[in-house]
Amino acid sequence: MIAPDPSQGVVDARQRVFGYENLLVCDGSAIPANVGVNPSLTITALVEHAMSHVPAAGDGAAGAEAPSARRAAAPSATATA
Repeated sequence: MIAPDPSQGVVDARQRVFGYENLLVCDGSAIPANVGVNPSLTITALVEHAMSHVPAAGDGAAGAEAPSARRAAAPSATATA
C-alpha cells in the first residue's frame, strides 16, 4: 500500500519499496482500495508516474530525478526523414 512511511505501508508515493534500493512495485497491489471494476487506467497512471522518476540509461546516478524535458526533446528512433 502507498504510504508516507514504512509504519503505514509498503511503498512511497513513487512506488519505491521502503528499505530496498531500486525496488518498485508497479501493479495494482499498491492501491489501498478497490477503484472499480477495471482499474487498468489507474494502474497505468501509477506506473507512468513511477517511471517518470527513473532516470534513463546514461542519464546519471540511480535515484536521481529523471530529466523529463531532456527526454521529451530527444529525437524519436522511429522518426523518418
